[in-house]
Amino acid sequence: MKEIMDQRLIEQYYQGNHMNHIFSKDMKPFMKLFKIERNEYLCVEEEEMFYLYFLVRGRAKACKSLENGRTALLCFYSPFQALGDLELMNNKTANTTVEAIRDCYTLAIPMKVARSELKEDTKFLMYTCQSLADKLTVTSINCTINMLYPLENRLASYIKMMTDTEQGERLYFNDNLTHLAELLGTSYRHLLRTIKGFVEKEIIRKEKKGYLVVNEELLNDYAGDLYENLHQV
Repeated sequence: MKEIMDQRLIEQYYQGNHMNHIFSKDMKPFMKLFKIERNEYLCVEEEEMFYLYFLVRGRAKACKSLENGRTALLCFYSPFQALGDLELMNNKTANTTVEAIRDCYTLAIPMKVARSELKEDTKFLMYTCQSLADKLTVTSINCTINMLYPLENRLASYIKMMTDTEQGERLYFNDNLTHLAELLGTSYRHLLRTIKGFVEKEIIRKEKKGYLVVNEELLNDYAGDLYENLHQV
């Protein structure tokens, strides 16, 4: 995570996301701008969060460790989204692990400042209530997806979310498959069979870097908008 010392960018992201509408006072003087590169973590479950983040550019995924030792996919984050609002309110460590799946930029307020300046800010509390309600809805949707949709659809939607990138770039999918099986709530063998099926249908192709998406249109047909429903906008 790298701090970007650029007040012009802070002002641009603050105004561009209408952040003046969620605070009763100007919070720019307290804000820092961070760049989190792909595969870096914005926060790690059960570790202290030192900042309240507002994702203003990029995409990240949130995962949660379960009591059985497995890991569950909760949602994807895209701008504009707060991270750390729950921890701000309950004064506890990070509830989830959030990983950047493309380079992310966040405006960040030190958590100590946020707790002193925002916990009695009515406008911010209304925003936070809506944010937490949205996250509760997403959790319910995710449970429904895992129960009712075949792995083909869930895998295609996951690949779509993970590989969606700048126009003209080749779309590579190279997740650790053991970990991915956990995230999608399936067995490793079933995941391998499904990937093999995608290769046979020429949706993806195995290469040294991982799997290259070679038929994005067919991938989208399988994916639908499943994980778009877990896409916090």
